[in-house]
Amino acid sequence: MVYYRHAKKVAYSFITARRRVIAQINLMAITHLHLTLEHDDNAIMNELRSAEIDGRGQNGVFHTLDALKVWKDWLDSKYGPLTSIDHHSNPDDPPDMQLHFVKGHVPLEHTELKPHPFGMVDAIHHRECPDQCVTVPSLSKKPKTRKEITDAMFSLDADAWADSADERKEWLSEFKTLVRRKMRKQKTGILLVQDTALRMPSDVRDLAISFQQEVQLPAMSDLGQLIILLHSRLNIVQHVSFLFQRGTDLQERSKLR
Repeated sequence: MVYYRHAKKVAYSFITARRRVIAQINLMAITHLHLTLEHDDNAIMNELRSAEIDGRGQNGVFHTLDALKVWKDWLDSKYGPLTSIDHHSNPDDPPDMQLHFVKGHVPLEHTELKPHPFGMVDAIHHRECPDQCVTVPSLSKKPKTRKEITDAMFSLDADAWADSADERKEWLSEFKTLVRRKMRKQKTGILLVQDTALRMPSDVRDLAISFQQEVQLPAMSDLGQLIILLHSRLNIVQHVSFLFQRGTDLQERSKLR
């Protein structure tokens, strides 16, 4: 019994020491990137490939710069040109990035608007039936289990249809919940929400208009000066992008032709 306790104590000490070493290594998880809004996609990818950032982090930086380029004129007038970026990894995030502008430093958090079950729909589609046309499940009649999701993807009966007003309410609720969750950790700088559910431009615009009304309500007073960007890229040419800030009008930068 004494030997067992001693061995257990030694094992615990080893695990604790190992965690301490890992934590010390992770404390250096900030990667400086020499990237600006003047760099093209090839230059951005070359810089990211040479950096010690995982695939998810690389995607985050790439899509962040894609969105920020759309708002370059607005950012230049407020902060001056972007000079570099610090990418943060666990445990140094949030924020995901620190943007270094001529006039100051701005924290940025990047997240995706892709509520359940859209992530599972994409996974099933790409892994199991990439050459088949599927139906996007309704958010207001949200399927829960894998079987329900798969059935909904190939359903064309009356149950596959949903009321458009109900759908808009559900998307607004999901967007508000996402923003609220992110605001618990970040109340300044920029919150970039990337639409990876790839909704139609008119749907994204309806969502933006509805959310703009919410932003101005007293219930959202804790939003402060946080800048929220909702960005949706349809392809290499087309995009819709919206900027929200309490006390200001909704701003849009879209290109659909």
